[in-house]
Amino acid sequence: MFEQLDTSKIEAQYSFNGQHAWHPRKITSILIYGYTHGVFSSRQLEQRCNQDLAFMYIAEKR
Repeated sequence: MFEQLDTSKIEAQYSFNGQHAWHPRKITSILIYGYTHGVFSSRQLEQRCNQDLAFMYIAEKR
C-alpha cells in the first residue's frame, strides 16, 4: 500500500549533499504504523525501529 503513495513533490526537494535521507515512503509508512500503534514520539519511533521486529521490517533494518 505504501509503495503506491505519490511522493514525487517531496522527492524533488531532496538534496544529494550531506547524508542520505530515508525515502519519503519509508518515513511515511513508519509514521502511519507508529501512530496506529500509539507511538507518537520521534524518539520512541527511532527506538522501535531498532528493537521492534514489525518496525524493523518496515524500516528494512537488519
